[in-house]
Amino acid sequence: MMPKLSITKRPLFLTVLALTAATGAISPVASALGDTINIGAAADATLFQATDGLLASGSGSFLFAGNLASGLTRRAVLRFDVAAALPAGFVIDSVSLQMAMTRTVSGNSLMSLHRVSASWGEGLSDGGFGGAGTAAQANDATWAHRFRDGSGTPAPGGGVLWNNLGGDFDSETLAMAIVGTVGTYVWSSAALTAAAADWLANPANNFGMILLGDEETARSAKQFGSRENIEPTFRPTLTINYTVPGPGAMGLLVMGGAVMFRRRR
Repeated sequence: MMPKLSITKRPLFLTVLALTAATGAISPVASALGDTINIGAAADATLFQATDGLLASGSGSFLFAGNLASGLTRRAVLRFDVAAALPAGFVIDSVSLQMAMTRTVSGNSLMSLHRVSASWGEGLSDGGFGGAGTAAQANDATWAHRFRDGSGTPAPGGGVLWNNLGGDFDSETLAMAIVGTVGTYVWSSAALTAAAADWLANPANNFGMILLGDEETARSAKQFGSRENIEPTFRPTLTINYTVPGPGAMGLLVMGGAVMFRRRR
């Protein structure tokens, strides 16, 4: 499934053309132009606590984070291709992650996002509605593996391993949110904005984020919609507010003016 892209306002070039058409001239003020874009996840998966790395759900409709009744932990990894959605040089002003929490048996839980520090895969395994997972397939990320090889061999064999069981990620928190009853929740912070700006400037550094729930309490796990969910509003979305810098804005205005000039000749 391709990542979801949508512009919540009209495209910038239309704004430029409208401005030029309305004034009949190119504005001498090189002011920046701003807009908003919503990006669907390029990849997402759940890491199911199992040291053998045999469980996964790379293409399931749901993600899980927190602990099951057994005390076993689930973590969700997500990656958004910021550089494919915005040209280099655009200024990212603010970023927020929206996720639909679709099932819970627990109360409020503080859930945190952390930056993942190594690449990982998304295979064709589908763990279904529950949080038990299913047999990992080729390219799946698991508790032990960044990429499964599809052989069925338990870790330390079976593919490319994480350096740490449960994923490699920064200890610094990108953003936090208290997740309670079923509904949509938002993570947003200056640190998340800075991470997205780095992903735009340095795409090779973009290994996504990991969502951690309450890993001290049994039955704390929360279920979220994944990018494969049949309901579009349940899919994770990264909302980016951005600005085209002044010189770029002037360039667009010149382009818009040139188009209008040719139309009038």
